Amino acid sequence: MYLEITNWITIPVEDRQRAGNFYTRVLNLPAIDFRIGNTNISYLPDAVNGGYCGSMVEKDDAGWELRPSLVYIYAFGDIDEVAGRITESGGHILSIKTNFYPEEGVFIIFEDTEANKIAFVGLRASQAQKHSA
Repeated sequence: MYLEITNWITIPVEDRQRAGNFYTRVLNLPAIDFRIGNTNISYLPDAVNGGYCGSMVEKDDAGWELRPSLVYIYAFGDIDEVAGRITESGGHILSIKTNFYPEEGVFIIFEDTEANKIAFVGLRASQAQKHSA
């Protein structure tokens, strides 16, 4: 397994519209609104590489609490194996393996031994090849 350092950040917000307006003005790039299940999300465009580099997420009906900001790191390999090593090493899984866009992959959110919240993203084989090229 190997990691690709920070590739995504999630910014928790109380009011996604207000936060979207703020970041649109600050970055001079439009935030793109989206909804996954009960979660309202605004994606932040990646002006350098294309696509997106982060999101602003409103707390959803399931009670997602993402404060402080959440950093996502690509974890190429078996995400279930990684989750096992997290708990064996004294960390705690905060969010079970969750699919995002079926063609992309899955992620888990965990707390490390220093109370940092981090997410590891496990990509589908086709997506892993794109990112490793």
